[in-house]
Amino acid sequence: MKQTLIILGFFLLFSCGNKTTYTKHEKGFEYLFYTHNEDATKPKVNDVMVLNMDYYFNDDSLLFSSSELSTPFRMKLKRSVPTGETIDDALSLLHIGDSASFKINANLFYTITKKVDVPLNVKLSDQITFYVKLKEIISYEKFQNQKIKPRNDTPKDEQRLLKRYIEMSNITVEPTHSGLYFIEDIKGKGEKPKIGDKITLNYSGYYVNGESFTSTYESGKPSVFTLGKDDLIPGFQEGISMMQKGGHYTLIIPSYLAYGEMGNELIAPNKTLIFEIDILDIR
Repeated sequence: MKQTLIILGFFLLFSCGNKTTYTKHEKGFEYLFYTHNEDATKPKVNDVMVLNMDYYFNDDSLLFSSSELSTPFRMKLKRSVPTGETIDDALSLLHIGDSASFKINANLFYTITKKVDVPLNVKLSDQITFYVKLKEIISYEKFQNQKIKPRNDTPKDEQRLLKRYIEMSNITVEPTHSGLYFIEDIKGKGEKPKIGDKITLNYSGYYVNGESFTSTYESGKPSVFTLGKDDLIPGFQEGISMMQKGGHYTLIIPSYLAYGEMGNELIAPNKTLIFEIDILDIR
């Protein structure tokens, strides 16, 4: 009943007239605008969007709410993928000030957007319903130059946000003894790196709210690390030691395996870090 009231509240907040009929987009998803500012600015590929967002499984079970985050929810509009019907395709329709809802195929949401296995209880016909308001658009260059530092969380904040992220991302792997979450998205081949090996890799790093703080993909220049010698945070070093050439991996690193309660000049205290990593070479 509580979730139904939340959905009804969202409809009352954003509805425009009595329009409740979704429109089918050519890429497969459905959309419904409550506020539509056609003369306002739309996001371009790589723009950072500041959003209010809630999404539900089959318009029933709440999976995520940006209102629970301690910082504004930001997403970068990525390049569309060939299969279409992704949340990026839907968000590209928005203008600043627009509020809308989108129905996205649940299987594509998990496999393409979240890059995780589809839960066993999800059927081919199931959908994820997004309720979204676009508040602001920031160019990626401006976003990088701002070097926005997130608000300082307490250890209790971090634990709550990490637990919520694990639940909403359908992550079922158990953490290692240290507390690191190691997810093998694509298995590599060959030997795992040893102390002293040079590892060439691409990676992107972001917080549990989806906000990016680093990416070698953007610069087009892979990084090279010497395992055990370069100054790597403990969680990153532990994760790299478990990887193989050609693999794609996700690391979820609690702050005590990263920059801890002090943080550094870019990372605020008590921040869980998430890295997506492609191992290009091990020598």
